[in-house]
Amino acid sequence: SEPIAGRVFLPVDGRAVPVSSGWQRVTPVAGEVWACRMAQQEPGKDMTDDPVVTCRRVGAGAVIAVHGPLFNDYYLGHYPMLRRFIAGLVERAGLPWQVTLDAPARLELVQRRRGADLVLNLINRGAGEALSPQRVIVEELPPVMDVTLRVSRAAAPQSVVTIPADPAATWRHADGVLEIRVPRVDVHTAIVVK
Repeated sequence: SEPIAGRVFLPVDGRAVPVSSGWQRVTPVAGEVWACRMAQQEPGKDMTDDPVVTCRRVGAGAVIAVHGPLFNDYYLGHYPMLRRFIAGLVERAGLPWQVTLDAPARLELVQRRRGADLVLNLINRGAGEALSPQRVIVEELPPVMDVTLRVSRAAAPQSVVTIPADPAATWRHADGVLEIRVPRVDVHTAIVVK
């Protein structure tokens, strides 16, 4: 395939986000086009017919193809509009998540198993000031407040424990969902579900 000539903007929530060059021109032979390139930043006017994200259903799954360096652009800048674009693709994929998180993007969730226990690690990746190759030390780490996790689980757990212990953390189980509320995450909180 050949590269797309011209600038590439991606449609996001009725707006547009610029991305770097290197997008490939594709002609889908099957499946769906999930997003097309915009030539400028005016959503109603600048849409092209150049597919930049396609999806092909295969059996019970799907192959979602992004035809350019989307994830490299996000890695380099962590631009919120690109994060929303990627989140839209993940949401559209309809994945059956076991755990969902309501929190700012700076809070990372790492899910692990320890025997039969589910361990949910909440890691605060935020920083008070921007980091760069010349500024690598985090001097301030604002806490993440009012975190809610939802775990798909048929039966109520025996226990839910936060490490370090947080007596203000609460949980309840109803209709196949375990909801855990953590009022504050400073640096790292582990939640062990037995």
